[in-house]
Amino acid sequence: MFSKVGSVLVVGGGIAGIQACLDLADSGYFVYLIEKSAFIGGKIAQLDKTYPVNDCPFCIRYNEHMECASHTNIELLTLSEVKDIKGSSGSFKVTIAQHPRYVDIEKCTVCGLCAETCPEEVNDEFNEGLGKRKAVYLEYPEAVPNSYVIDRKNCLHFAEEGCSICREACNEKAIDFDKKEKNITLNVGSVILATGFDSVVPSYCEYIKFPNVITSMEYERIHSLNGPYGGHLIRPSDRKEPKNIAWLQCIGSRDMKHNYCSTVCCMYAVKQAILAKRSNRKLNTTIFFMDMRVCGKDYERYYNRAKDEDDVRFVRSRVHNVFPVDGTDNLLIRYADEQGKIFEEIYDMVVLSLGLEPSQDAVKLVRDLGISLDKNNFVETSSFAPVNTSVPGIYVCGALNAPKDIPESITEAGAAACASSLNIAAYKAASREPLEETGQKPASTGLIVGGGVTGMVSCLCLADQGYKAYLVEKTDKLGGHALKLRKTLADMLLN
Repeated sequence: MFSKVGSVLVVGGGIAGIQACLDLADSGYFVYLIEKSAFIGGKIAQLDKTYPVNDCPFCIRYNEHMECASHTNIELLTLSEVKDIKGSSGSFKVTIAQHPRYVDIEKCTVCGLCAETCPEEVNDEFNEGLGKRKAVYLEYPEAVPNSYVIDRKNCLHFAEEGCSICREACNEKAIDFDKKEKNITLNVGSVILATGFDSVVPSYCEYIKFPNVITSMEYERIHSLNGPYGGHLIRPSDRKEPKNIAWLQCIGSRDMKHNYCSTVCCMYAVKQAILAKRSNRKLNTTIFFMDMRVCGKDYERYYNRAKDEDDVRFVRSRVHNVFPVDGTDNLLIRYADEQGKIFEEIYDMVVLSLGLEPSQDAVKLVRDLGISLDKNNFVETSSFAPVNTSVPGIYVCGALNAPKDIPESITEAGAAACASSLNIAAYKAASREPLEETGQKPASTGLIVGGGVTGMVSCLCLADQGYKAYLVEKTDKLGGHALKLRKTLADMLLN
């Protein structure tokens, strides 16, 4: 496969990886986007709405997903895993294993005949196991790449050697069971790790086995229009509309094993409770919490609106346990309030607000690369270089270096793309390799208003790429509020 030393490898096709890809590709760099699943989009494709404006995240980002698949400067490699990265900053040799899709993307017209005729049904991971899908499937109608894929583990052709119903049903002859795994070697100048997160399901939550105790992501799929219940808020056990729902916070966060705040759980629980109330005004919604951490732009206003306008009930408490109510599928919650007084309440459904952690595959890859991790297995970065890993030329963005929400992930992806492009530019300058023609003619100067840390870093990034930069500051010195600080939070924690 043709590859360029001046290209960039982005590992992970979620929102952070996609944003980093597009920023680099639009700047003229060639990018390889590696995604281990059959489709890009990551967790955001499963979300019903996003806070604080309750819009549809996938509708907003769909054009970016399509652009990733069609951009002339992006090569999309799905069903692919990074096996090894050797070399150094500016010249990495990457070994990738790409598993076969068994459906030709170029030939597939997404008619769905293969799935209609497939006799094998399995749990649908995209819908968190709440529904079924066929062994040949499309995650959702607008999935990218927009082509069916065959699940080899559950396909009867591979299990029983002989079933070819889907291949016979395909008028375009797009199905080929003889495809084999490919090993691909790429030469790239920089690497960006954007492998996202997994939800934490702690072992002490034995009550998760109860049918009407659901996870936060299961709630997203239940309430989503393209989910297993068509957007109707019903509980899994009997498909009846609940009259009251409880959200339990800090499940898999701020405990003995995961001693950190996952940052997004409070806000997504507030969002889910608001949407539940707006779908049924008679519904009672209660959020049991230790602390409400709502520190993003407009987040406090969103939280106050939930209390004051949508009548969401908030109870500061510690939940002891959840018990089944005999003879019903209801659930009894036993909790202690701020004064230590014990209460019991019965709910139709309970939603567990699960915390975030890096996936085991991502942690293994990072360790194999010799990249430093913190005590919670997130990639370790510094306060003043938040996307730089301990290995020069390898950068990180999104939830792999700390739990974060969508806006922060997008911002950090842009920073990782900028750092990666600077790294390649520096390597090319040092090796006297001429820069490639991009066909774009950007303005030769830039204006930065504000001489604080953000303004100074932006100014230096432009200057390091060869652009003349004007930095305008209204006071008589640079530094902004940073001049008032003696130590960063990281320094204080170390001491």
